[in-house]
Amino acid sequence: MVKFDGMFLVTRLNGKVVDVSPISDVYTGCTICLESQYLSDEDIFKLFSHMHKEYQTNQLNEIRKTEKLYNFGEAKDLICQLSQYTIKIEYKEIEFKD
Repeated sequence: MVKFDGMFLVTRLNGKVVDVSPISDVYTGCTICLESQYLSDEDIFKLFSHMHKEYQTNQLNEIRKTEKLYNFGEAKDLICQLSQYTIKIEYKEIEFKD
């Protein structure tokens, strides 16, 4: 058996895993996709808090129209706790049979 220590960006919806992305370090570029029906307006504003208010409002309207929120960046910048989603980096040991 070969053991491998892996690092993953994990997205959970109400505690259940909905997406796992393997990453090599916290600077790895990642994209998250969240269903807008599980996001409050405050969640969306939180994710785009670094942008000016007009951009946040435009994003809110676009996300409600498309029913999806896509956000990309370095893994460390995507970590957050929202009303129903949790996005964090997790470390796991994985075993592979020879």
